[in-house]
Amino acid sequence: MGWESRIFTARLYNYPSSKPLLIFHLQMAIELKNIIPGVVLGALKFGMSRVQVKELFGEPDDIEMKEEGHFRKEKSEAWHYDEMEISMEFEEEDNWRLGNLSVTSSEYTLHGKTLIGLNRLEAIRTLNKIGIDDLEFDNVDPEQDMIASESMGVILWLDEGTVSEIQWAPLLIDEYTVKWPE
Repeated sequence: MGWESRIFTARLYNYPSSKPLLIFHLQMAIELKNIIPGVVLGALKFGMSRVQVKELFGEPDDIEMKEEGHFRKEKSEAWHYDEMEISMEFEEEDNWRLGNLSVTSSEYTLHGKTLIGLNRLEAIRTLNKIGIDDLEFDNVDPEQDMIASESMGVILWLDEGTVSEIQWAPLLIDEYTVKWPE
């Protein structure tokens, strides 16, 4: 049984008399596979609080606390849901709102196209076919590369030439201003 079925089953078990809630969670499980740049997945939206995310997904399998920065320590939390192969990041500077998402399963798609598992050339061609052509490339280290689209807020991470992770964030109005979805 896939994790989508488990979400539906869990909701059915926990809310047997709440038909609209069941329909919402089934729809969320189906929509959860399609990445919408700048927005997120289905009912999950950038800008949601940790409480709102927990209501949709439950407790994460792991919470990783981070502090980065030389002069001013910026705090963040990365929530990992292992079975769904999804990680969510909340930053203190954004009032602990959902501000970054990463997936590692080929079940997730971007505009209906599977990217996880593609080689570099196939990924570039697929992105171009769906209208993402402002691509930037970076060789992070000998075994890891990155393909990024600033206009879409999407980064593809490649391990040994194969897409292994899709990461995305809300779109930006300017260099310092996030365009939170409504």
